[in-house]
This record gives sequence, C-alpha cells and structure tokens, in this order.
Amino acid sequence: MLARLPPDLRVIADAAYDSAELRQWLADRGSRVIIPNRKNRKQPFPFDAATYKRRNIVERSKHAA
Repeated sequence: MLARLPPDLRVIADAAYDSAELRQWLADRGSRVIIPNRKNRKQPFPFDAATYKRRNIVERSKHAA
C-alpha cells in the first residue's frame, strides 16, 4: 500500500512499524519517516515527536464522521 503513495509525503506510524528495513525503504523513496523507536532499540533513530504527537488529531477526526 505504501508503494502507491507519493514518495514526498510524511509517513507517520506507530512504534510497531519500527524496523530499519522499512525506514530505509521509505527514506530511499524520499518519504519523511516519523516513527517512534521501540523501547528495546539499541541505536535509536531521530523522529519528529511533535508531529507524531499530533497524529491522534487525525485519528480522532476520522472516527467522528
């Protein structure tokens, strides 16, 4: 499904999607990766915590409709 999206988008996902392979694939296609690190990750990746925190506004609005 991600392959169908335009590559210049931000991809915001839950920590369950924290994998080096997925992050690399998204970065290679030009996507901005916003995925928090799993607690057990030894070498954490930087991510935009403020943008990640705002994602729940979108999640709540889709349920209100």
